[in-house]
Amino acid sequence: MNTQLTQELVQQNDQAAFDALFSDAKSQISKEKYFECSPCSIRALAKFSHNPEWKQKTILLLQNCLETILSNQLPNPYDKQAPLQLPPTGNFFAITAAAIVLGKIGDQSSTAVLKQSLTKIDSAGYAYQQAGGYITIALAVSGGESKLIQAHCTSNNPWDKIKAQYLYALCLITKDTESALHDLQYGHKYAYYSAAALADIGDSSQIEEMLLIIPQLDSSFLRKATVAAIEHLKNNQQPSTDQYFIWECGLEHPNEAALGNDPEELLIDFIIDYTLYPQADPSSNGVSNTSEANQRILIDELFDAIYDCNLDWVKTFKLENMNLHLANNLGQIPLYVAIENTFYSIDDTLSESKEITRLILDHTQEVNILDDYNHSPLFPAVERAHTDIIRWLLERNADPTIGSADLLSPAINELKEIAEQEPSEKNSQRKAKYQACIDLLS
Repeated sequence: MNTQLTQELVQQNDQAAFDALFSDAKSQISKEKYFECSPCSIRALAKFSHNPEWKQKTILLLQNCLETILSNQLPNPYDKQAPLQLPPTGNFFAITAAAIVLGKIGDQSSTAVLKQSLTKIDSAGYAYQQAGGYITIALAVSGGESKLIQAHCTSNNPWDKIKAQYLYALCLITKDTESALHDLQYGHKYAYYSAAALADIGDSSQIEEMLLIIPQLDSSFLRKATVAAIEHLKNNQQPSTDQYFIWECGLEHPNEAALGNDPEELLIDFIIDYTLYPQADPSSNGVSNTSEANQRILIDELFDAIYDCNLDWVKTFKLENMNLHLANNLGQIPLYVAIENTFYSIDDTLSESKEITRLILDHTQEVNILDDYNHSPLFPAVERAHTDIIRWLLERNADPTIGSADLLSPAINELKEIAEQEPSEKNSQRKAKYQACIDLLS
């Protein structure tokens, strides 16, 4: 079942919709190959828990999913001696999705099943231990066995992501905002779990500290996660016992690609979207798109879209509201990077990368900003022999006389190299292109 149909059935929310999702969830749980399951229908069942009959059927289905795991010897998926074919419900996605929903809507019997599953999974390979991290969180959300969770979370697991999951679970049951703040400030790869913990257990007193942490974070994603957590805190001053930030991410994200992937990616994609398109009114006390922190985050995300050469992604940004003069760590503004990412071509056809360049150029006020090497955006245009881009820049008052004196050196060096090679039609075309760059700028 694809994501669009899943979303339509969730909105429909009647008996027929539940039956369709329930049937698909059963089929996904029975997938035989590792990572074969697409768990969006399993997670969607949580949206039907308002009906007692549907809720009970869902709980029984997912308990059975996890209990079946207990009857199998789970192999380590990275053990070369282990069989490639894993037990039917040994599927990591099915395990995790079942745990997510049981943590959200389950009862006391579900808590017992989660505890048994956690014990079993602990002895399996890394992928299953990741599932154990989510099950630990599910136990924390369901409020079951705090001593077990504390003992489990203080164990010396060597995997950073699982440590982060354990810390998230521990913070939920102990309400330890200081540990979450310390972990977030440390800024490791998976510290977004601590941002999520602060969103769940924090209050307004942590917001100022989180704002101070943002500029210290090297990772643009961690900055996104922290801003998202701040947004969440400002919009939900009182933590709710049945509403957890990480579960909102896992259960409500609409992105089609994410719904079929690791719950970690669900959380990442949700936080990115939440931050890129915040609901806070700029006139309120929420963090808005116009704030300095959010502008930095938006620009970092735009750089990623440019490097990916993803025109559709670039079009999602409201470029007219962004500060396109903010630079990367090399002092290069988005326009420079877009041109640099537009590779050499014989003709001047409007490729997707060129269209990205044109779109960003149309929203860039100043085109003569120099990078750390004293180069303006004209430099990569010459380097790539893009005469059309050079013309666009000149039309917007690009100045070839500012910055480094080696503006034409890429074209001159290319012409020297061509002169040393055997004559060919391709070399003749290259020569004409680079000579045209020199003529335009001389």
